[in-house]
Parts: sequence; C-alpha cells; structure tokens
Amino acid sequence: MPLALLSIGVAHADTDDDAYLNALSGHNIQSIGGPGDLIDAGHQVCGFLSPSVSPAMVTNYVLRASVNGGRFFTTFGSAHNPLTNSQAGVLVTSAIGTYCPNSPGAEHWRAPFSE
Repeated sequence: MPLALLSIGVAHADTDDDAYLNALSGHNIQSIGGPGDLIDAGHQVCGFLSPSVSPAMVTNYVLRASVNGGRFFTTFGSAHNPLTNSQAGVLVTSAIGTYCPNSPGAEHWRAPFSE
C-alpha cells in the first residue's frame, strides 16, 4: 500500500514539473543545467519567497543569475542571451503557481501566480 501512495506522488510531481517546464519553454527560458536545473530553480524560488521577500525581489535575483552568471538564458539563433526582466518574472510566477501557490509568501503577496 505505501508503494502505491508513493507512485501517485511521483506522478503528480511529474505533472507539475511538466506544466512548469512547458510554461518556461513557451517563453524560451532555458538553463545551462537543463530541465532539472529549471525545476530546482522553481523550488528555490519557493524557498526564497516569504512575507518579507517579494516576488519582485526574487525576480531580480533570477535576472541577476541570468545576466551575471549565465545560469538562465534565452536563445536567438544559436546565441545564448540573458533573460529579460519579463522572462525572469515568468520563471518566478510559474514556479510559485506550480510549486507553492498556498505558501505563506504567496498568500502574503496575493498576486495571481500562474502562467
């Protein structure tokens, strides 16, 4: 019986991960670490978000990780370009909407967190 519950949890996680990755893909948001790194980043967003750390602050962090560290990027032709502020916002709102829509931080900021 516990094994069946574990399987259901994994299927739900895969569905959430797929929805999140599809939202990012729709905006040409990629990571040097691949899809797994984007999923990790989504969970990191939820870890940062709190009543004292706004979605805008987390978006700024993602943008800096793209511009200064090259972790996140968008492509134009074969070139890797930093994310725009709008794309960083998509990563953050998609992560919150997918992974932590009812967290204390999300409830405090009450923004529509979905893609």
